[in-house]
Amino acid sequence: MQSLLPDLVLLRSDEPSGLPAANAYAVVEGDRVLLVDAVHRSQLEQARALIDAGRRIVGMVITHRHVVAQGNVLRALHAKLGIPIYLHPLEASHRQVRAVEIPFHDPCDAASLPRGFGMEPLLFPGHTAGHVMLYWRAHGGILFCGDCARGAGDDGSGIMVARTPALFSEDDARLAEGWAAFHRPVAGILPLYGRPVLGHGDTLPAALQALYAPMPV
Repeated sequence: MQSLLPDLVLLRSDEPSGLPAANAYAVVEGDRVLLVDAVHRSQLEQARALIDAGRRIVGMVITHRHVVAQGNVLRALHAKLGIPIYLHPLEASHRQVRAVEIPFHDPCDAASLPRGFGMEPLLFPGHTAGHVMLYWRAHGGILFCGDCARGAGDDGSGIMVARTPALFSEDDARLAEGWAAFHRPVAGILPLYGRPVLGHGDTLPAALQALYAPMPV
């Protein structure tokens, strides 16, 4: 568990899945915690420190169906805590998700999200049809982008943020169009994979152009 901001915690997976380490996040508001994409056992073990400190988890938003397919604790989490778990209906109806057999709530029904966190859900198709990002109005605008973008890896590359490789997305052109039309203030990008991007206010706007640039051939 790593504190990124006073009210934001990074939870990294260490599951032996053969995939790169995935990021999940915990947003803290008073004694309440909202999780984003925390579907691995190792991530919830890290989040337990927040519970031990007297906080309670009030819900979890899952950005898209691939996260569900890769997770291993959703059934147990729902059975134990009974918290609402949010996934867009287009994702929840997919065969990749139906086997989990738990109810999902629509994150784009903003009235159903836990109040007080300042989160705005954004349907952002392209990587998958029902991919949802969360725009957090705190700290100048923080974007929980799931797999619509990826941060730099641990290989020392100078890339700050890039669009997810086209071969992993259902419709890369649509994803690029979405980014080209995205014009909100952004001071931080929190991806599912790669390093979170915070504290780069001067260079981030230019870096965001890579999210709609043509993919190299």
